[in-house]
Amino acid sequence: MDEANRLADEELEKVAGGQINSEQAWGLALGHANISDGELKGNKKCRLNFVYGKPIYEIEFHANGFTYAYDIDASTGRLIKTSQEIWD
Repeated sequence: MDEANRLADEELEKVAGGQINSEQAWGLALGHANISDGELKGNKKCRLNFVYGKPIYEIEFHANGFTYAYDIDASTGRLIKTSQEIWD
């Protein structure tokens, strides 16, 4: 099991019914990136969208010279997509 899914599984143990909220999605993304709230810079985004009928949190934030983006399944807490790019 990869690190992202392990983190998701640990977080889901705390969630009744398997549905995560936006705070929990933020926690998963920040934990995966090893970033604290104090390191965040500029705008941060967290949107709940439906992709092919599945609820997906789309998260984006800036920290330590990078832009981080995450798609997290709101039903399971699994990380679907992650990216990290240099922030100009």
